[in-house]
Formats: sequence, structure tokens, C-alpha cells
Amino acid sequence: MNELNLIRFVAVVLIATFLPAAARGEYRHALVIGQSNYKVGALATPTRDVGAVAEALTKRGFTVTRAENLGTVKEIDDAVKAFAKTVTTGGTALVYFTGNASIASIPQAMKPAREEVALTSLDGAKHPISAVLRPLVVPNLGPYGHGWQGPQSGSRINVLIVDAIPPTQDAALPPESLIVYRPDDASTSAADAPGLSPLAERFVAGLNSTKPLDAVLSSLSSRTASSLSEGELARLASPASKAVSAPNTLAPGVRPGDEWVDANGIVFCWCPPGSYTIGSPSNEPDRQADELQAVVSFAEGFWLAKHELCYRETIPLECAIYQSSGEHKLQPVNKAGGLNLGKLFETTNATAPSGWKYGLPTEAEWEYSARAETKTSYSFGENPSDLARHGNFADRTLRESSARSEVARAQGNSSPHKVYNGDLQTGLYSYAHPSWNDSAVTMARVGSYQPNAWGLCDMHGNVAEMTSTVYDPLRLAPVVPPLLRAEWAKKPETEKYARGFVAKGGSWASTPASCRSAFRGWTSVADNIVGTRLILRRRGAVLEPLAIRSFPLVPSDFSSTSGATATIAADGTVLVAAVARPRPPSGDGSYVTGQVAVRREPPGAAASDVLTPDGLRRAATGDTYTVICPIPAGIEPRAVRLEFLTDSTLPKQGPGRRADGGFFVAEVTIAAARGNESAAAIEVLDAQSDIRQPPVGNLVDGRPESVWGGPGDGKNHEAVFTIGLPSRTGGDGARWRYPVASSQPMTSLVVTIAHPNLPNYGAATIGKFRVVVLHEDPAAVKETAK
Repeated sequence: MNELNLIRFVAVVLIATFLPAAARGEYRHALVIGQSNYKVGALATPTRDVGAVAEALTKRGFTVTRAENLGTVKEIDDAVKAFAKTVTTGGTALVYFTGNASIASIPQAMKPAREEVALTSLDGAKHPISAVLRPLVVPNLGPYGHGWQGPQSGSRINVLIVDAIPPTQDAALPPESLIVYRPDDASTSAADAPGLSPLAERFVAGLNSTKPLDAVLSSLSSRTASSLSEGELARLASPASKAVSAPNTLAPGVRPGDEWVDANGIVFCWCPPGSYTIGSPSNEPDRQADELQAVVSFAEGFWLAKHELCYRETIPLECAIYQSSGEHKLQPVNKAGGLNLGKLFETTNATAPSGWKYGLPTEAEWEYSARAETKTSYSFGENPSDLARHGNFADRTLRESSARSEVARAQGNSSPHKVYNGDLQTGLYSYAHPSWNDSAVTMARVGSYQPNAWGLCDMHGNVAEMTSTVYDPLRLAPVVPPLLRAEWAKKPETEKYARGFVAKGGSWASTPASCRSAFRGWTSVADNIVGTRLILRRRGAVLEPLAIRSFPLVPSDFSSTSGATATIAADGTVLVAAVARPRPPSGDGSYVTGQVAVRREPPGAAASDVLTPDGLRRAATGDTYTVICPIPAGIEPRAVRLEFLTDSTLPKQGPGRRADGGFFVAEVTIAAARGNESAAAIEVLDAQSDIRQPPVGNLVDGRPESVWGGPGDGKNHEAVFTIGLPSRTGGDGARWRYPVASSQPMTSLVVTIAHPNLPNYGAATIGKFRVVVLHEDPAAVKETAK
């Protein structure tokens, strides 16, 4: 892939302050631990505190787990680890502890012991707060997942409330955490003390008020410690998200953007049935030629993952170890080409709700979801300057950084050469925008930017997203082209779809143009910038594709620039007779080889005579055939197939008039008449043939000097020219309808076949041919090539 295509394909980063408080998908989970039956003496308030706090948290939208009287440090640790697994991707984890706390001495290699706050089990053992938070925070993973492989919490924010005697020493503060300590220095309540602890009472009152959760937490105590980034706590200002049903049950959503959380803690958003126009209009800035438009309709809705598949989700799914070069649990997988898709779907579908099935979205499903009923370049409008609030792309932060490519960084190579993998790549991102700033250098944590109208995050930028649609410029593979299925099947996969699967949305290294909803990238790229997201579809929702049928046309008229005549049969075949010429006199330099007499003539004159049973005839080089073919009512051609046919009257049975039966063609043009209109030229969108060389595209490149032809092998050959994209049903159940050029039905085709002037090859014109149109048959249930 050249640098331009790499730049087409890419994007950059995040900031919490850009994300509005109303961002959805923030699920809240709480573990409430009450320790009262200590061996050194029972406590009165923890039992009451646990019940009151758990009830208030539940009313606030938390999913609450209670754990009481944990006798050992291992029991505390196991309770936190089990809780960590339940925290939804991008959610909030809150641990409330009421009981005894003390100071633990933590040994350090080659350093003095570190004093740290610890929670106390019933047997008096100490569990440091840093150890309590570890299963929630998860240490940095290191390049390609090296590091922590244990329980993976999906939390973005971690809150620990220590309702115990205020310690004299703060905890070692893990990242992305807020710790709230009891503000008073009163001793733990006596066994007969009434009511709640002061901190529990204040917490319950705040939860039961109308104050937003961030304000409740901020007002609990003057004694806090935080490693949250600026503005991060403000995410809790809006209400918690609510799933439409339990993980083991699922039904179609009611409103666009309804959310559901599966058994793996992955959030899904409802994308309702409906229609939209895929691709981009001709006047969209930065439009690419492969963004052809079509109306795509979904009779059934589907659930699409709110976030790109991230590292923390791949651990229980066992499908992508080392397929992310990110160093954070919430950074996306960015080597989607290495995903073990078999394992991924085996694991996910083992827990899929009845009647539903996991998969990867098709290109049509992805763009439908990304647009969320918008028709603009981006889901947020037309102005790319707004992208920094909605996506992670190639911005000023990347431009001014010395960031290496993901491949280079993983390899740890620091070669001074600045154009190869392994360099520091200063200047490689000079194409990045000089002023727009999304505040991240490379990959961002999923969900760091504003979602679209259906609640989906990172549909623009961060990592480009692999779909299950193989890349084809006309969006038809593998449903229709080439229409010569037998020949197509013989080609190796690397030749059929050299660019792999369609990837959408652009990445952290992409320009804004490549982050547009219509942009089409592909997965066979050099760098690691491609991720994906999951989809849930109803089982059995996929429909049969529309059939493609063939219909031979019977020409009403044939003409030739050389004056040749033709016999038109009832089946539409056209047998061209050579132009009659006198036999050359002997001794004029001519010679005879088999059925062919060749005479040396001045440059530019015809150079080949063909002997036929009724005498010597000449087939002129450079000849041009034109046929006018009426089209029956009810047929709207989507492709024209030229069949080059054998015949016993042709040299070596043809299909050409060259001595060996071969032929050459310079250009093919196709025009169509509609109603009373004059015939107008039709753009050929694609050309395919059973003859691989020369390229059949030479026939429609507007250059008569580039030719195409077939060998004299006594076999039929054909070339297919796509002139209109067929309506069809995709493998995802989507119905595609491509716009036609006119509301008037096509009444006739005018096909012109121009032969090259090739004196050295003799008479290489077509001897017998037929024009066949390919059209869609909505009544059929199986797709056929012929």
C-alpha cells in the first residue's frame, strides 16, 4: 500500500473534558463490604451501614453485590476479584468498606518498607488498599498484552470509600481511582450505638437526594485522594445507564440506542429496522470513487457493540492475546487481522441469548449504525472541525509528537531512518492537522469521545473497524461480480480480494476525510490500526439474494465500417461475412498458408485475405461493428455480456477471423435509448472476462491503442460489462436498491465493437458474437450467473 492510501485509512485520540456529561453507556457496579464480627470485638454499625448503603446505591442505578464478615484477607481478595469481572466495559466500580482499617507495612525490594492503609479481615490480617484496587484497575499491560492476564474489570472510574477510623497514612494511589476516607476521628461505634456511621449517613442522604453522583462523592469528606484525570469524575453527573433486560434474555429494542449488556460485560446499542443511503453524494468533499450510493433497507434491527472490541474483553473470550499493542485494558484491539474469529464466536455464541447470534457487522450494517439517521459526512454534521469532540484522528497532538508507528513501537526499534518501521517517525505524521486537537497521540481508551445519536462510540477514528464484507470497488463482492462465476472460482483468494475486508471509520492516524461515514478502507495495511466491534442478529433473519438472469438480445440492425454484412439468427447470434475482394494475381508477392492467403501491400492497406468455400474474401483490419438491440419490456439491464462464439465457417472454428481463429478488439462502447430519447453513452462500472490477458479493461479505457483479444482455441469466450448495479439482498438481510439512470425504461442498446488496425496480425476481427443482457429477477430465489 502506498503512503497516500495509508493516509486515507487512518485517525488519533481522546480527552475526558470533550465528553459531555450526558454520554450514555456508563453502567455502575458496587461492592458493599461490612465487617462487624471481629475477634477483637464486634462492631455495631457495619451491619446497619451495609444494608442502608446497598439500598441507596440500588435506587441510584447501581448493580450491588454485598459481602459481609470476610474472615481472611483471601476472602476479601476473592470477593473483589469476583466483583471486578462483573463490571461492564466503560463502567464505574465502587467499593464501600465499613469496618476496621489499619496501617500495613509493605516490603519493597532494595528500599525501606512502605506504610499503607489496609482493610482488616475478621482474623486481624491486613489487606492494603492498593491490593484491593488492583483487580479493578489492572496494571498497565505493556506492548501486545504482556503483563496482567487475570480478572479484567471494565471500569473506567474506580471509587473506594473507606468507612473506618481515619488512618494516619494515605494509600499508594493506583491510577483512575478516587479514595474517600471517613472524615471524623471518632472511635468505631460501640456494640449498642444506634443509627448509621456518620459517613454512611451522609452517603445515604446524598444518594437519596437529587444531587448528581459526582457532587455526592465530592461532598462526602475533606479527606480524599484522586488519580482521576481532569473532568473524569463529571462523567458521573448523569444518571446510570440501564439495560433493557438481563444478560441471558434479549428482545428487539424499542427505541434507537436502547442498551443491553451481555454476559461478557459488553454493551450493545439497538439499531432499529429502517432504510438509508449508503455511500456519498457526488458533491461530498473528499469523496472517493468507491463510495457508490445505494438505498439499503433493513427489515429487522440488530444490536451493535457500543465500543470497539477492547483488550479487557478479549481475555475471557480467549480470541486475541497479543492482538493489541495498547497498554491499557480499555484500549481497542488494533490487529484485527490476527483475531481468532472461530474462537471468538464459539465463546460468545455459547452464552448468546436464545434466538440471537454474534458476528462481525457487514459494511452496510456498520455505516447504517454510524450514520444513525444522518445524511451528512459525519454523524455530527458536515464540519470536520468538530471531529475532535467525536473522534480520535490525526491531529496536532500527533503531528507535534515523536510517536512511532504501532509496528515500530512494538518491535522496540529506534532506527534513525525516518521512513521505515522502527523509526521514531518524527515527521511521518506531518500530514496531521496543524491546529485541531483531540488530545491523544495514538490509540485512546474506548468511549473517550461523544457518542452518536444511537449511543455508539468511536464510529469516527481511534481504530478503523474490520467488517465481514470483502472489499470490492463496486460493493458487490462476493454476491454478483464477476458474473462469470466459474472463472472467478478458479482465482486464488489473494487475487480475488487483494485488499481483504472493508474497514470503516478511520483511525488515530487518519485525516478527517478518512473518518467520514462513507469512507471505505481495507484491512490489508502495513500498520496496526484495524480493530472491530461485535454485532448480535436474530437467527434466521438473513434472506435469499435476488437472482441474476441472462437474456440474449436479437439485433434489429448491424453495420460495419468496412461494408461487411452479417447474418442475424433467431437466438441473437451475429455471423459476420468478410468483405468480398478480387483474387490477387499471381506473382504479386502473395503467398498461401493453409486457408489463408497473405499479400504484401503498402503500409495502412489491408494485409490479409481469407479463403472461404465461395471464393476469396477479405476481412478488413480496423473494422468497427455496430448493432442495435431492442430490449423487451420489463428488463432493466445491469450488465452486458459479449459472447464471442465459434463457427464451422471460421478459421479453426474461430471465434475470430485471424488465421488461427483468434481475434483482437480495441474498444467497446455501450449506449442506451430510453423511451423516445436518443441513445446516450453508458458508463461501464466494471469489466470482467474469462480471458485474463490482455486486461479486459483495455476495452473501456478510451485508448484504441490498448487492445484485448482471445486465442484461436476453438472455444467460446466472453466479456461482461457492468453498466448498472443490481438490487440484491446481502448476507446480513439488507436489501440493496441502486438508483437507475432514468425513470424511463431502457428500450434498446447500441453496442459498438471497434477492431484495431494491426497489419502484422492480419484480419483479427470477430467472426461470430452475441449480445446478452444480465438483469435481476425478483421472483427467483437463487442467484445464477447464466
